[in-house]
Amino acid sequence: MEAGTEPPEVVTMTSHTTEPDPNGPLAITPLVSLRDGSVLYCARWAGAAGDRGTGPAYRRYRGYLADDALRPPGCVVLVWIDFDRAGAASEFFDAVVAGNREAAPITGMIAAQLHISTDGRRGLTYGEWSDESAHQAALGRGGPLGPDGAVTRHIRAVTGVRSFTFQRYRPYRAS
Repeated sequence: MEAGTEPPEVVTMTSHTTEPDPNGPLAITPLVSLRDGSVLYCARWAGAAGDRGTGPAYRRYRGYLADDALRPPGCVVLVWIDFDRAGAASEFFDAVVAGNREAAPITGMIAAQLHISTDGRRGLTYGEWSDESAHQAALGRGGPLGPDGAVTRHIRAVTGVRSFTFQRYRPYRAS
C-alpha cells in the first residue's frame, strides 16, 4: 500500500457488567491470502461453536509440533478435505501424523493443528510454516508432501477422501 492510503484503524470496545462469556472466542486470527490479498478471520471458541460462522464448525482432533515449534510462522496453510463417510477424517489425520513423524524433520514446518467438522465429513488442517517457499519445497518432487513423499504415501492408503484443496496465507501483523 502506498503511504497515506492505509485504511483508517477501527477499534471497537464494549463494556460489560458481568464476566466474559465462557463460551466466547479464545482468539481471532486474521490471515492475508497470498493468492489474492483477501483476509480470512479464523476464530477459536471455547465450548460449542454452533452457528457462529458462515462455514462448518470444526473441533480440534490432534496436532503435530516440530522440534523448533517456538518460532512464529511466516506462512499459514489451510487445507480443506471432504470425505464420503464419517470416520475417514480421523483415519486421514492419523496417517498425516504418521507421515510427518516418518519424514521428520520437515524443513520449515512448525506445527499443524488437525480439525474434524462436527458432522465428521470434513477436515481442516491449520499448518504453520517458516515461509511460503518451505511449503512449496515440501510439496515438490522429493519433498515429504510431494508425489512420492512419506506423508503422501500414508494418506493414499486412506479411503473415503473425495477432495481437498489448500490455500496459503500470511499472518496479519500490524505495522
